[in-house]
Amino acid sequence: MLTLDKKCEMCGGQLDIADDGKKAVCPYCGSTYSYSKPVTAETAAGLNRANNYRLRNMFDNAIVEYKTLLALPEFEDNAEAYWGLTLSEFGIEYVHDTREDTYVPTCHRTVPSSIFDCDSYKKAIEYASPDMRAEYEKKAAEIDDLQNAIKAQAAYIEDYEVFICFKSTDGNRLPTNDRYIARKIYDELTRRGFRVFFSEVSLKGKLGSDYEPVIYKALTTARAMILVATKEEYINAPFVRNEWSRFLDRRRDDPSILFIPVFGNIDPSALPVRGQGVDLSKYPAGGYEVDIADNLETILTRRAAPKLNDEILNEYSRYNEINRMNLENAYQHAMREVDLGKNRKKSPAREFADKAAEMKNLEGYKNAHALSATYAAQSAEFAAKEKKLLRTRRIFDLALTLVGALFAAFVIIFMWDASIGIEIFDIEINIPQYFATCCIFMGISVGLCFFVPLLSLILSFTLRIENMRNLKKVEYFAYALSCVFMIVSTILYSTDEDIGDLDEAGGVIFGLLFTIITVAILATNIVKNVITSKSLAPRN
Repeated sequence: MLTLDKKCEMCGGQLDIADDGKKAVCPYCGSTYSYSKPVTAETAAGLNRANNYRLRNMFDNAIVEYKTLLALPEFEDNAEAYWGLTLSEFGIEYVHDTREDTYVPTCHRTVPSSIFDCDSYKKAIEYASPDMRAEYEKKAAEIDDLQNAIKAQAAYIEDYEVFICFKSTDGNRLPTNDRYIARKIYDELTRRGFRVFFSEVSLKGKLGSDYEPVIYKALTTARAMILVATKEEYINAPFVRNEWSRFLDRRRDDPSILFIPVFGNIDPSALPVRGQGVDLSKYPAGGYEVDIADNLETILTRRAAPKLNDEILNEYSRYNEINRMNLENAYQHAMREVDLGKNRKKSPAREFADKAAEMKNLEGYKNAHALSATYAAQSAEFAAKEKKLLRTRRIFDLALTLVGALFAAFVIIFMWDASIGIEIFDIEINIPQYFATCCIFMGISVGLCFFVPLLSLILSFTLRIENMRNLKKVEYFAYALSCVFMIVSTILYSTDEDIGDLDEAGGVIFGLLFTIITVAILATNIVKNVITSKSLAPRN
């Protein structure tokens, strides 16, 4: 087998390519391929890039990539590239049917014309090997049947006047701000009698395979598309881009239809169409949905508003009331005062940042936009304050670590002198039965005085300010334990039966000195934590 990185156009698996480079088989889905020219590393790499877009349903990107390849001399007669372009133009995704263990086509870009009239398909047939020509013709017939079935279903669906295009959920499957904005526009347009395609309502109760007839009908009949966009990545999400790009393709043939971007917090240059649209920043108190509806009523020539029966009106009214209450509850929650008390669970910076995010999700409702900006500014102010606070704390902890290290060295020298009789301090101490215990207590004490501030210094680079604030309880306990151990050590020296020697009394004096130093370190740590607590105290 020839070792080349060549992916299957059906499932994306790695192909096994024959030594002559003209035949390949996919060991994963069983698809076979026959090429009129040997596959090279260059052609394989180019096709893999384009196929990768198509397999991810990024059909617009795939179309651009295939056309780029076909403009190159080495691809001008490449049947696979033309076939990939055909599949992308018709939005074909091959889905694995586990019951039959086959791959069946599904359509995401139904077009009015037949696949047999498509130029890229004709080129694929022209340049394909005999085996692949037969395979392409078979698949094209399946796609044509699928397209005809979609169009037949669409014929029974009522025409739409407005298509609202938006990203409904984010990467965590939570509702986007775009969804709330789109819902407000939909509610206002529906109230005025417009027939509006809004995916959450228009596709409700339908299976995925039933989506395309409705979407196709809406895209081919709507006189206006409203694209809601508050993030650039939402505009380029595969299914969002698939909808607005198809509508813009239609608009190129019919300039009378309207394309209205409703955008906020993004550069207008990122929009598919420049120089027009509704800028949400100009509506801090809301009301954009009213202006959009007013303009559409003025511009569009439409039929009279349909009569709605009492049941529909009651259901619509009930839904609107529930939606209004949900928005108001979310607004009131975001309006709650930020906790600046001593026992708060989060730092003020995080509290205000969370409030800003809550208000941002309600953009367009009351003064949520302005409040979001205010909360964000307050969050930045406290974040700067917390950064300065952490820097001060690190200086304290570094100083305490150095003092603790010196203290530990001093105690170690003293213990060494006392145990082996080297009279560094001119002290002679007989080794009583308590001396080992004293050494353990003193060792633990100086160890805590050194390692506790060092650990606090290290953690200050990884923990949030609220976690650092909670750390003070542990620090107090450790230093208090050090004081107790030093006091116990001094008592043990004092109760030694051989204490009558003046030199022995020197050990007691040094024990008291060590205790005083430990207490001083504890007091410094208390000062450090008091400073940090006051720095984030509530403002008057």
